[in-house]
Amino acid sequence: TIGAALTARNGNVSGVAVSQSVDGFGVEGQGWDEAIADQHWESAATVGAAVTQALVDDLPTEPVVVNVNVPNRPLEEIDGWRHAAVGLLPPRAVATATLDPVPGHDDRYRVKMSWGAKVDLDPATDGGAVEHNHIAISYLSRLEHHDRPDLAPADAALDALLGG
Repeated sequence: TIGAALTARNGNVSGVAVSQSVDGFGVEGQGWDEAIADQHWESAATVGAAVTQALVDDLPTEPVVVNVNVPNRPLEEIDGWRHAAVGLLPPRAVATATLDPVPGHDDRYRVKMSWGAKVDLDPATDGGAVEHNHIAISYLSRLEHHDRPDLAPADAALDALLGG
């Protein structure tokens, strides 16, 4: 959701990205119907509509991306909202990933992942706010280039590739 809104922001258009948490970390290996069976879509839709309408009713002078993360709860069970930094950690990381051959298909593989232990996210981050039953709001700016002298090998590779 956020990629399209950030792309629009770079073209001077505001956007709202709404995401809803998935509880239980059981999505892996489930069918789609099982994974979404207990999602409270109406909560994310109601919050997203309210934030979007407020933005439309009083557009800021500079375009903005409003990143909205909503707990998977009925709206009346959500404890509140807060501004939050965008977190860098997922609630669980991949512990291992292996390629398993697909029987009957030469040179085809299935990626099999095992997941690490749950990480308690910082409550000041969007993921941590949602874990603590709050709607997380992050106002994001435009993506910008930053010089990185430590990435000179990538620059050199492009120079070599293009004869520069």
